[in-house]
This record gives sequence, structure tokens and C-alpha cells, in this order.
Amino acid sequence: MRCPKCNAEIEEGYLYCKVCGEEIRIVPDYNPMMEEMLSDSLTGIFQEGDGKAEGQEKTGKEAGDKPAQKKGASQAYGKPEAKPGEPDDRERIRKRDVLFVAVGVAVASAVLIYFFMLGLRSNSYSYQYEQAVAMAENADYDRAQKFLDRAQEISGDTMEIWTLRADIAEQTGDMEGLEECLLYILGSLDSENQEAYIRLVNLYIDTGQLDKVKDTLGTCPLESVKAHFADYIPVVPTASLSDGIYYNDMDIYLEADGMDIYFTTDGSKPTTESMKYRGAIHLEKGRTTIRAIAVTETGIVSDEAFFNYQVSYLEAEAPVVSPQSGTYPGELEIVVQVPDGCTVLYTLDGTLPDLDSAVYEDPVTIQASAVFTAVSVSMSGTMSDAVQRAYTIIPLG
Repeated sequence: MRCPKCNAEIEEGYLYCKVCGEEIRIVPDYNPMMEEMLSDSLTGIFQEGDGKAEGQEKTGKEAGDKPAQKKGASQAYGKPEAKPGEPDDRERIRKRDVLFVAVGVAVASAVLIYFFMLGLRSNSYSYQYEQAVAMAENADYDRAQKFLDRAQEISGDTMEIWTLRADIAEQTGDMEGLEECLLYILGSLDSENQEAYIRLVNLYIDTGQLDKVKDTLGTCPLESVKAHFADYIPVVPTASLSDGIYYNDMDIYLEADGMDIYFTTDGSKPTTESMKYRGAIHLEKGRTTIRAIAVTETGIVSDEAFFNYQVSYLEAEAPVVSPQSGTYPGELEIVVQVPDGCTVLYTLDGTLPDLDSAVYEDPVTIQASAVFTAVSVSMSGTMSDAVQRAYTIIPLG
């Protein structure tokens, strides 16, 4: 259709020209129901008028059956004389004209109301949306989009408009358009729309965009959606020991809810090509950073975990033993000062202590001569130099 004023093309569903603003008068399609209604109305009115005329004519005939008493002037000219109380021909004609005018006014009013209501409906949101649905069902997606544009101009953004746009994009294979519609719904209309979240995640799964699957589920506030896609949510690995400084060798164990774990200890970023975790990671002297990821069975990679450890072998200080070597009467109490973080081992026969030797805990009392030898052992297992004292005990009496 073209504008009668400027001859510009009128878009589908518009009642005005977007170029010059001219209002467009739309002639409705043939409506058999409306025609039948008008026809019934006219028929009833005319039957009512004919009935009155027939009744009057019959009255006249019945009157004519009686013997004429006297002809009046009207009879002399061929015109029947009206009886008292009966309308003459002019009166009947006048009433019929009034009746026709009333009928015409009624019909015109009905037609005008019909056109007015039709115009209001065709310019309403519901009409535009219903037409868009009908066009979409008939796979006429271009026209469906035009009706949706007009519906959006009338009422603004609605959930059903954008849902239908998403449906059309999916039907036409426009995956970028589908993503845009679903993101708009979640970003501008309903941030907790479960259907939109499920459709969006399924879109990313179907198109192999696993990073977007993880990001979308990571920010989704709906536990029901997360439960639906539980196989696509990775767990960040955890370690058996927290970061820190340790003074001996140790084993680190990693866990990620049964998922496969890949890690590095050389500072490089872990991938699925890195070393796969199969058991304890043994750490020795020095600083070590463990970087680890977990991977779901569906191929989603977790965020990276970092664990920092330092193993420091403490140098064991020699213990301080008193009293000094010498001769003592009766009995003697030997006292040892144990260095921090160490354990003291000792012997009384002059041999060098080992890990099977006695552990110093309290002062040691001797009543016979002995050679007391002690060493300190740090938490890292290093052993200090030995400290030795020779004691001669002189019995009393």
C-alpha cells in the first residue's frame, strides 16, 4: 500500500505514513457476519413498514365492501376519501420517509462504529502481536518481525515479544540473534528467568562454547538451573595442607569432588596436557607452587587453583649440657638445654646417639661414672654436632 499524499510505501500494520504523517484509511476485508447483521436489521425494518401498509390497505378494502353512501370531492377525482381517524396517503408517505431516514442513520452509525472499532483494534498491541504469531506459525518470519516492531512501538518491551523473537531466531537458525534475545531478556526484563537461562546454556552447549557455559552457570542465581546442568559445573581443586613454611619433607593431596585433576609444579599454567594427578605430591627442601585445574566429564575446565609451599631444613643447634665434665661425689643430675624446634637424643656410654637413642625430656640422674653424649635433631631431620661430658662419680662412705 502507498500513501495517497506522498506515494511512500506504507509498512505492514501501520495506519499512518512514516514519511509525511498522513493518516491512512483502511477498508476492512469482507466480513460476512457484519453483512448478515446489517441485512437482518434492514429486513426487519422493511417488513415492519410493509405490514403497516398492508393493514391499512386491508382496512380500506373492508370499508369498500360496504355500500357507498355518498361520494365526496376526493372520490370524484379518483382518490379514496379518508375516514375519520385514519391517516391519508400523505401522512403515510411522511411516516415512511421518516422511517427510511431513521434506518439510514442507524445503518450509517453501525458502519461508522464498525470501522472505528476496526481501526482501534488494528492499531492495538494485541492485534499486532496476534498477527506476528500468525505470521510466525506460517513461517512468514519477515512479516512477523514487522508486526513485532509495531507492537513494541505501541507498548514497549514485553516478555512475549522477545520470547517470540527468540523463537523466530531459533527457527531460522540465527544463533547469534537467539543469543542476543535471551541475553536481553535476562539483562533487561527478568534476571531470574529460568527458561531463558536453560535455553541460553543449551545454545552454548550445542555450539561448543564451553567457556560461556561455565561463565553463565557461574553467574546464574538460580539453583534449579545449576542443578539441571550439574555435569557442566567444575569444582576448583583443594589441597590437604594450607600454604605456608614447613620444616620437613611432606606430601600434598589434591581433591576436586572426583573430577580429573591436572597440575604443574614448575610455575607453568596447567592444561589437560599437563601431568594428571594420581596420588600424593611429594615436596622436599625449597619453594614449590602447585597450580591445578579440574575437568568435568563434559569437558568444562575449572578455574585455576594455586598452592604455595616452602620446605626449610633448619640447622640443628648443639644442645647445652651441664655440669661440665669432672669428678662428683655420690650422684649427679645432668641438665640439657634443648634448642627451639629440636629434639635431643643422648647416650651414657660415650657412643654417638642415633634415632633409636634415648630422648631427653627431664634431667638425667647418674650414680656411677659415665660419658654423657647428646645431639640435637631438627624438625627437618638434620643432626647437630655431638656434645660430650665425662663424669666420675665417687661413692659416699
